[in-house]
Order: sequence, then C-alpha cells, then structure tokens
Amino acid sequence: MLKVYSKYDYWSLNWLRKHRPLDGSVEIRDVTSAYAGINVIGPHAPQLLYDVSGINTSRQEFKQMTCKVIDVGFASNIIAMRLTHSGEDGFVLYVPSEYGLHVYETLVKAGKDYGIRDAGYYALRELRIEKFYAYWGSDLTTHTTPLESGREFRVNFEKGEFIGRDALLTQRENGISKRFAQFFLNDFDYETDVWPWGGEPIYRNGKYCGTITSTGYAHTLERMTCLGFVTDTDSQGNKVLHKAMHEFILDKSAKYEIAIAGKKFPAEVNLYTKPTVYQNGEPVFIPAPKR
Repeated sequence: MLKVYSKYDYWSLNWLRKHRPLDGSVEIRDVTSAYAGINVIGPHAPQLLYDVSGINTSRQEFKQMTCKVIDVGFASNIIAMRLTHSGEDGFVLYVPSEYGLHVYETLVKAGKDYGIRDAGYYALRELRIEKFYAYWGSDLTTHTTPLESGREFRVNFEKGEFIGRDALLTQRENGISKRFAQFFLNDFDYETDVWPWGGEPIYRNGKYCGTITSTGYAHTLERMTCLGFVTDTDSQGNKVLHKAMHEFILDKSAKYEIAIAGKKFPAEVNLYTKPTVYQNGEPVFIPAPKR
C-alpha cells in the first residue's frame, strides 16, 4: 500500500502506472474510497489495540514501520501500520469504509479508561513539526532529494538500479546546495505576534537563503517552530555545492532570522530531532487501568 498526500493521489497513480512492468506482473488500483483512516496514538496505544483486536502489539512482534491485517469488533481485514507522524508510539488503521464508524466507536469505548480523546489535524501537524518530521506535499516535493531533506538513510544504494540512483550518487559525490532544517524562533510572543504560516523568507547573516515550508507551536518545548530549506548561493545567485552542508548550516558564526509580516525574528537552527522534554512540569497523564 502506498499512502500519498491527498492532492497528489492522481499524479502518484499515473506515475506508478507509467513505470510498472509491461508483462502485467504488477496490478495497481486506487483504493482511496474503500478505506477510512484512523490514527491511534500515545503510550497506551499498543495496549488499547491489543484490547480490541487480541493481537500481540509488543515491539518484538509488531515492529515499527510494519503492518498486520487485524479484526476489531465486527470489522475484518483492517490494515494496521505501526507508524505515526506525532513522535509518539502508535498505529494507523486502514478500515474498510463501511466499518469506519463502528471501529471508531469501539476504540472510544475501550479507550475510555485510558483517557482517550479526539485530536485534530492541526494538533498532529504541530506534533510532527516539533519532532522535525518532514511531510510530503508540504515540505517534500518532486524537486527535493533524500540527501537535501536529510533522509539519505532511507535509501538503499546497494539494492541495484532504481529511478534516480545515478543522480543521488552524483549528489553524494559533488555535494548539495540546500538542506532541510528546523528553526526555533526567539523573542516571539505567540499571543501578540503574527504567526508564520509557510512561505516566510529565511535569512542567514542578513542574506536571503530560503523559505519556510511548515510551521507550528511546539507545546512541549514552548517555542514557535518552523521547517524549511537553507540554500547557499554566491553573489551572482548561483548555487554553491557543499559535501558537508550541515557544517555550513550549523556554523557558529551564522545568524538566522525569519521574516514574518515584515518583522524579523532571530532563530535557532537545528538539523536533528530534539528530545521533547516539557519545560514547565509534566503533562496530565492518565495511567493504564489495572486489569
């Protein structure tokens, strides 16, 4: 199963069909309308899924980035993936559409003792931005490579030929001119200042170097957070290649600013996921019920 950003579904389907083998050995179908997606996220998610399905949800039996076909209540053939974009453990359940409401109500009823509650799109968006998770369609596009987005570890160069392999090997040899980065705004008052929304310019030592792709308030770090690409260019506007782009971005002499509605805010740059430790005490936590 391939999951894509909703506005790219038709494009992705056409691209797959264009590159499938001509011998008919691969069949590709759009099953978007056949499934409803439900995220089950949080420290009690494994126990809750076990309660409603009976499957072993230990990390040894149900590893990250894998999936199983499970039953919940009267619903069968649910595809459960151990994957979330929130930074917390959890699962995405792809439920046959006719059972969507039934599975949701089953989860809510079983999760009552765990303190289960609904979370909206923007809540999950801010969690993934805080954890420095890139999102296809917002941060990553067809013009972005794994090396530029800091996802080179996702590429297996030893598996043989694949589309784009030569271009990536060339980038690895010659270097890159841009890199995905996370920014924490300083001197920003989330109650009175205008919030960034994406597309804001990034400045490095007073020079324009890129734009913001995603923004959100980091509730555990208690700071406004932005994601975007930093690009290095010469005085003529030509891209400058770096074999160690991270050194250019993290140079201690580099001072970053984000311009929001005509006002520049100093920003701290980051290239790696920070531990999300609560700044002022701990959040309300509902322990698992005794069984």
